[in-house]
Amino acid sequence: MGLERLPIARSGRVSGVKVAASAISGPLRAPLVHALVALVLFGWAFTVFDGARSRTTFHPDESDWIATGRLFGYLFLRGDLKHEVWNGGYYMLAQPPGFRYAFRTGLWLQGHDLNTLNQTYRFDGDLEANRREGRVPTGAVLMDARKVAILFAASAVALLYVVAVQLGTPLAGIAAALLAGASPYLQTHFVRAMAEAPFGFFLLATLAVCLATVRRSVGGFGVGYAMLAIPALGLALATKAPSGNNLSEVARP
Repeated sequence: MGLERLPIARSGRVSGVKVAASAISGPLRAPLVHALVALVLFGWAFTVFDGARSRTTFHPDESDWIATGRLFGYLFLRGDLKHEVWNGGYYMLAQPPGFRYAFRTGLWLQGHDLNTLNQTYRFDGDLEANRREGRVPTGAVLMDARKVAILFAASAVALLYVVAVQLGTPLAGIAAALLAGASPYLQTHFVRAMAEAPFGFFLLATLAVCLATVRRSVGGFGVGYAMLAIPALGLALATKAPSGNNLSEVARP
């Protein structure tokens, strides 16, 4: 009897494994595949942008983004809420400081002394004059600040695929991500230590969350996704002001 039951028991075990495997590969297979594709696209884009990091020319605005990132030190490292920088002015009222915290956080985590970095750029002087006055970041500081930017840049490229998945066109997402990462324009502007890359990332994150909300609202589970769109859009607006030039005259003393 024991030998007769053995095939039945073995068949039951095999059947149980198949049922379990089916349960995993059914509802979970697609999200896992999409996550893997997005991760591969992120790694590829990071490699591409990192290669462009050293060959991209310096932009004077990078000095300002790095210099004004000392707000991170004032707020989080020293707890200095009475510093004159909080009283207003161009950088506080016309240019949102959100990404300045991210830049300085990245530099601080990489071991840079926030008190010894460059000052803001003087646009009425040439590059060499600004360099003599300590208004241009060193090569090491600039490259490390750009590392923060390319993290957001590579993530933005991967989010193009995530957006396309929400639209039901993953192949189009792969094509869009590859075209974006290979774009000489984005390789120039997204690797600089400026707000373009994080601004694009947060806008795409907002779009991805909104599309996920629409897809799931039919089943009554879209409210949670909608709540995630609020901080994503808030971070985008705290990173770069689309109408900053219009506010500059109001903000300047």
